[in-house]
Amino acid sequence: MTNTDKLSSLIAKCKAGMYIEVNDHRTLYLSAQQWLDEIMHSDCPPEIDDPTRIRMIQTDTIVSITFYPKTPVSFYKAWGSNIDEAVDNALGYFSTNSAKECSIHSRHLGRLGWR
Repeated sequence: MTNTDKLSSLIAKCKAGMYIEVNDHRTLYLSAQQWLDEIMHSDCPPEIDDPTRIRMIQTDTIVSITFYPKTPVSFYKAWGSNIDEAVDNALGYFSTNSAKECSIHSRHLGRLGWR
């Protein structure tokens, strides 16, 4: 399956949207390691296996895919040190259904000005 086919498959499986972020840590002038260390203390810390984390730090490249397979309010994030790895990890959710779910809670919506 080509990368385009994999991405098309992921898009088709999602009940709501999805988006890909690449190297967002660089917009904050952080290294991959600094950013990964900081995000581990967030409301929904990422589930990143050690080999992937090491590759991210070595390449200073972080790719995340946020996708909504069930509803527009519960999302999952897949991580990789490159786009191919992140797409494969996101597609893996549909076969294992083992990713940790994150939700947009009302307290977050209130900060955004939504009620």
